[in-house]
Amino acid sequence: MIVQLKLIYNHLFTKRRPGLKTILAFLCFVFPAFVLPHFAAPQSPHPVSQPTPAASVPTPAATAAFDLTVNIAGDRQEARVGDVIPVTVTVNPPAESEIIWPAWDKFWPGVPVVQEEPPRTGLVEGRTVTSRRILVQVNSLDTFTLAALTIQAKDKHGAVHMGESNPLSIRVTSILPTPDPKATAAGPPDIKPIKDLVPISRPWQDYWPFLAAALVLAGIIVYVLWRTKWRRNQATAAAPPLPPPDQTALAALEELERTTFYGLDGLRLFYYRLSLICRRYLEDMWNFPAVEFTTEEIIPVLRGLDLGESGQEMNRLLTMADLVKFADAVPGTDEKSSHLALARGFIKTTAALAEAALAAPNAGLATNGAPDGHEGV
Repeated sequence: MIVQLKLIYNHLFTKRRPGLKTILAFLCFVFPAFVLPHFAAPQSPHPVSQPTPAASVPTPAATAAFDLTVNIAGDRQEARVGDVIPVTVTVNPPAESEIIWPAWDKFWPGVPVVQEEPPRTGLVEGRTVTSRRILVQVNSLDTFTLAALTIQAKDKHGAVHMGESNPLSIRVTSILPTPDPKATAAGPPDIKPIKDLVPISRPWQDYWPFLAAALVLAGIIVYVLWRTKWRRNQATAAAPPLPPPDQTALAALEELERTTFYGLDGLRLFYYRLSLICRRYLEDMWNFPAVEFTTEEIIPVLRGLDLGESGQEMNRLLTMADLVKFADAVPGTDEKSSHLALARGFIKTTAALAEAALAAPNAGLATNGAPDGHEGV
């Protein structure tokens, strides 16, 4: 190649062209001196740098890798204007990583976000995913579109992982009723005339069934109450009159006398029944709660009745019965009989006194019927 360039140079010099010779001399000798070394020594594609101390090498910043799977899904494909629809954002982050959730107004400008639910982590098809439910409101008339989201996650080593979701589009339907194809083909429908006025009935005509039912129910209640009262009156009239208190008490004493009691427990039971018979007789005769009263409470009442020796005997009988029941006193067989006779005599004496007291006013009335000793006509 150099020989050929030299021949060309000699040929040009023989023609006596100084300007052209100067240019050719530059191209043949000066230019190759700068160009040929670059072609002779090929350079390595990766330049080798000089080793430097490890302390002087700066730590490179963590770079984000697009290795997350992000998905956006809605619960419906159609919606109306103003509907609030839930949108679920699903991410599969690395283990022990923190998801950096985006700002919704940045990725979805102009979309009203009604509510953000907290993230939830669980297993889906054998892998751990984190999902978050967002409630958004439809505010477009044709197609409601949510732009793609870019979500980052930082793992436990500080590395940042990124992922981009798919956009979501929901078709917006009209809130107006669907027009009839036949009516649309035939032209706009005619406007219907205003309906006639509807007369309003009187209130009592609307409520008379309820009033009638209330009257019937009231009549049934009144009849049931009257029937119940009538039956009670009939039962009271048909029931035989109660025997006098003295007859009831004497009959109870006769039954107690026929009953046989054994041992100390039988003795206590005998005096318990004897005391109860006397207390019931006192309660029926003088209308005070002798059954509930203690003996100490009954003694003042008997003194106030002015029964004389009979009242004192009843006090001694009730006191002896208390000693047997509560103090384990053991009276003899003769004492049992005498106490039974004492109770029987008290009942007969007081009953006779009560009959005499009732007969005295009637005798006075019969005497007052004929004044001055003359018999009545």
